[in-house]
Amino acid sequence: MLAPLEKYETEETRKNLWLRTKDGSVDADVWVVGGTGADTEWKGRQKAQLGVKTKDGRVSLRLHSLAPSPSAPRTPISLFMKTKDGSLRLSIPRTFMGPLTITRKDARYRFSPALSAVTTVFSDSRGVTRCFVGNLAHSGWADAPGAWGGDEVDIITHDGRVSVQFDDEVDIITHDGRVWVQFDDEVEEEKAKSPMKEFFGRVFGV
Repeated sequence: MLAPLEKYETEETRKNLWLRTKDGSVDADVWVVGGTGADTEWKGRQKAQLGVKTKDGRVSLRLHSLAPSPSAPRTPISLFMKTKDGSLRLSIPRTFMGPLTITRKDARYRFSPALSAVTTVFSDSRGVTRCFVGNLAHSGWADAPGAWGGDEVDIITHDGRVSVQFDDEVDIITHDGRVWVQFDDEVEEEKAKSPMKEFFGRVFGV
């Protein structure tokens, strides 16, 4: 079931999912599973339209995508994200291929090393970063960017840090400059000790 049409929307751009809040954070895992020919709500819709928007609060979205069957291509994703005052963290599928645009005023952005390795940055000026994730040469995007039928992400933020990575990358937890990796079912304990505690621990074996 799709949400009612907004004034500025058409059937082609109507959101399959809208996550919106005025004062509060958004933290979500979203799975996009493409429809089949029998799904009437998917007829005529070329992309899964997703939107996340908050006025005051951080946003953390982990986006995953699956094809309806091994022989069928997965549904392309069109994602719009906007924050005014808060950090924004996005994880995209490893199979993502398409343009990524970040518009910001007083904010920095960071790509994970794995994402940076497959991302082409076209321009980064006046608060707008335009890039392409994936194999640009074989994508066909450069031939007709206005008619692109693949994935796309548009991020707008006023004041906050933007981080983008793949959805299968391991989150890194840091304590006092050191790096720790843990399993997702572990209970986080105090891992960092002061230098003095570590010294006496070595001397007295505690």
